[in-house]
Amino acid sequence: MLNFKERHLAASCAVVLFAAAFAPVGNIADEAAVKARIERAKIELAKIKQGKKLSIMDATKPEVVLPPLLILVDEDLKEFGIDKEALAADIKADPAKYRNAAPEHWRKRFLLLAPEQEKLLGDEFDRELQAKGRVYKDKKQMRRLNTIIDRIVAKIPGQNRKNFKLHLYRDDSINAFCLPNGSIYVNSGLLEQIKSDDVLAFILGHEIAHYVARHGNESSTKCIMTMAGNTVAANEVYKYWSQGKVKRGALLAIGYFGASKLAFMLPFSRTMEKEADTLGIRYMARAGYDPAGAIEFFRMLGDGSNSGWGSFLSTHPTSKKRMEHMQKEYLKLKNGTKSLGDIAADFTHDDKKREEAKEKTKKGFGFLKGKTKEVLEEK
Repeated sequence: MLNFKERHLAASCAVVLFAAAFAPVGNIADEAAVKARIERAKIELAKIKQGKKLSIMDATKPEVVLPPLLILVDEDLKEFGIDKEALAADIKADPAKYRNAAPEHWRKRFLLLAPEQEKLLGDEFDRELQAKGRVYKDKKQMRRLNTIIDRIVAKIPGQNRKNFKLHLYRDDSINAFCLPNGSIYVNSGLLEQIKSDDVLAFILGHEIAHYVARHGNESSTKCIMTMAGNTVAANEVYKYWSQGKVKRGALLAIGYFGASKLAFMLPFSRTMEKEADTLGIRYMARAGYDPAGAIEFFRMLGDGSNSGWGSFLSTHPTSKKRMEHMQKEYLKLKNGTKSLGDIAADFTHDDKKREEAKEKTKKGFGFLKGKTKEVLEEK
């Protein structure tokens, strides 16, 4: 899972413009294939530009930024059964779907894949994990975890419990993760260490938050954009391909699996971790769990007495600022201070409140319209 610095959106435009000319793509030993890919990318850019210069505002448009990137990763798309042409057409037809806000944070970002394509990636990862033979059954723990997941998902607007499936994974490291198809994996090492349902509710809420916020998709998109503009980094990936150390499809996969796929890749960005923390503690609190469990979780992380936390920290880096942020979120919840996300969730779940809010808004606009008319008539 990747850790890239946030960049101005204009940089995205620069990446796209230079990617076709400088990014090594496909098999590095096949010069003809590389040249052909570059020419196709140039043709795609020409279609988008239509003889016009691209402006700074164009750098915020998915229909401008994303289609040329698809050409650079068409081998990856094929690996997961994704139709590049259909995806490009959908981006142009419905661009808002590919640049939207992180839930309850309103931070807009590019997303290269649609939800149905994310599911294809998740299904492939599922098959790989199942093939390792480490998935196991434990009725008591499954019942415990499913109860927590049921309660959390029930409080997340727009999410269906049927979209999530729990798996227990035999691994001594203390970790858990949620794939882009909603498959939640919980390591046996985590269950041995965590006895409190409140702490466990925060961990599961945090992982589900990564899924809901589509952070894996965002990380993959950033990775591909960065690779496109970074010849050295791209060469490393293609070298691994040619040596058979990773299969094609790695460029998309690393956004979800990061270090486990390519050793030199890093975890989710601090921004995404902060968002997952915030959403995780809100989700668990709305589900009726004590948000103090989140604070206890960070205390356990900071203690560092158990070496098993190393795996979790490798994909969920902690910091003093992250702990301070969680303390503030905890106090808000304890004192009953509602965030905009909480208010939105209330309206989403309560039809009466939602209709009342609509009516008040309508009356407010009517009042302003009337006052504006009065002022104009006086003049």
